[in-house]
Amino acid sequence: MSPSLYQFGALSTATCIAINAYGAHTNLHKGHANILSFNRAAQYQMVHSLALMYITTLPGPRNDLAAYLLAIGMVLFSGSIYLRVICAPEVSSNNEIGENLFGLAAAVTPLGIVTLMGGWVLLAFSGP
Repeated sequence: MSPSLYQFGALSTATCIAINAYGAHTNLHKGHANILSFNRAAQYQMVHSLALMYITTLPGPRNDLAAYLLAIGMVLFSGSIYLRVICAPEVSSNNEIGENLFGLAAAVTPLGIVTLMGGWVLLAFSGP
């Protein structure tokens, strides 16, 4: 397994802590639903970052692929939600670039979930 995936998991964990601090200490003015989404993205990022670090210690090519799927899924899912929540004020001001970015982020979120699920399913069938 590539040590860079382990490092990615560790840095993702650190990033998650920083993003949570930003969310907790910034007056986001984004509404209750967006704050819940932000927190859910952070929760998924933390869980999958720690899982990624563990999976990199397991031998086997299926585990390698599962780790890559978790890393990609985490970026797509959590990243798209962070982008949507943090960029929400720009979108509401009729900014065309912001609206396109917001729409793209909304379209990527389900792809991130499917990718995460694929990583876990692959891990389930990779054997003990």
